Amino acid sequence: GLLPSQTSQKEKQPSRIHHYIVEKREASRRCWQEVRKSSVQMLRVTDLLEGVPYFFRVFAENQYGQGEAFETVDPVIATAEPAPPKRLDIVDTTDSTATLAWLKPEHDGGSRIIGYIIETKAKGTNNWVVGGHTNSLSMVIEGLAENTEYEFCVKAKNDAGFSEPREALASVIIKEPRIEPTADLSGITEQLITCKSGTTFTIDVPISGRPVPKVTWKLEEMRLKETDRVSLKTTKDRTTLIVKECMRGDGGKYFLNLENIAGSKTFTVTVNVIGRPSAPTGPIQVSSITSESCVLTWEPPEDDGGTDITNYIIEKRESGSTAWQLVNSSVKRTKFQVSPLGEGEVYEFRVIAKNTAGVHSLPSLSTGSVQSIIKQQIHYFFFSLGPPTVELDSKILAGTLTVRSGSDLVLDAAVGGKPDPKVFWAKGDKELELCEKYFLQYTNTRAMAIIKFCDRNDSGIYNLTVKNASGVKTATVKVKVLGKCSSVQEAYCGLENG
Repeated sequence: GLLPSQTSQKEKQPSRIHHYIVEKREASRRCWQEVRKSSVQMLRVTDLLEGVPYFFRVFAENQYGQGEAFETVDPVIATAEPAPPKRLDIVDTTDSTATLAWLKPEHDGGSRIIGYIIETKAKGTNNWVVGGHTNSLSMVIEGLAENTEYEFCVKAKNDAGFSEPREALASVIIKEPRIEPTADLSGITEQLITCKSGTTFTIDVPISGRPVPKVTWKLEEMRLKETDRVSLKTTKDRTTLIVKECMRGDGGKYFLNLENIAGSKTFTVTVNVIGRPSAPTGPIQVSSITSESCVLTWEPPEDDGGTDITNYIIEKRESGSTAWQLVNSSVKRTKFQVSPLGEGEVYEFRVIAKNTAGVHSLPSLSTGSVQSIIKQQIHYFFFSLGPPTVELDSKILAGTLTVRSGSDLVLDAAVGGKPDPKVFWAKGDKELELCEKYFLQYTNTRAMAIIKFCDRNDSGIYNLTVKNASGVKTATVKVKVLGKCSSVQEAYCGLENG
């Protein structure tokens, strides 16, 4: 280290300073050692231990002897210049920049590395110029001339100064590399995305290529643009397509095209949006009509909702009624025999499809009126007329039927009569209609109505009507629902009827 010496001390009688005496001691020791004498006010102290803190003091001496010592307040750590950085690599280039990276020096010279300086020069010249300073182990050098060959070196800096330079192993020509674009679809299993209608799906794809490729998204043949539902975000190494509140029409093949001067590539991702299937394809054919049955035949829906159709639901409606009645909810094929039918009665039929996702289609178009065959008059001699009968289930016979809000109310009764009676449940004067709220099942011997998720709006008088050619029979049940009032009934029935 270089140390300034003590200036001339004041004497009672001025005398010329002969020389200065410099001493040192390690901070961990108490013993002082003389370094040497100096006739000037600066001295380079050598043979210090690297990284060891030292204290120093200086005496001035004249003909009368030594003066008082001047001592450093803080210890001084003996340092040397650091070793050069290890291995300088040229990581990347563009048409005006070069990206360099290097490793730390093997030793720091006894003090902390406080930065690095990068120098450049055109190949074939001797003029090194500073390209930049940094505290990190990499740097982008800007402002380079395109198609010019450059050499680079890096130096480490500590408190003692700069290291020797570390040059790159080879020079490099400054230009944009040409790399054909590509995309990484490994994060999308089998390049297939499945989602439900109304949700959001995202196609996120890492991309690469030099220069940075131009990105184009298409759905089938339609080029995609930003909308309220569609978001496109692209950086130099990633492109992301987001579709909100997706619909069935958003499903299909999505094509990602990447293009630069090195080439062009297209990648495909299939999106399957699962939703409501279309109605079974009609018209429904009615055949083999007898006094007791008929056969319905139809075609599958044109759109299965994005997943397989699992079953069909058959419903019927009697002439003069507004309520559709469930015939069968687990039909696997597109042909079904409906039985039993009332002799000579007029019916309508419709079919609903259900897919693997549990989503129901809208009903098919009605068949229109279908009348079962009336048997020859001679057959009536074997039958006697009987007035309609009603026998309520024992659970609903006594007084007011009380149920709790949120539970299901079951109204069940045995019915009879000759000919087979027509039956229906009503709340007050309004006949119950089949919907998500009401489950209705009517046969020649039983009439059942299930009111789901009861609330206080379901309280009231329920009437069962049984009628045939011999007369009319009714039964009444008074229902009281305990609990809070809600709009579940209107919500469910409104959805179904809509």
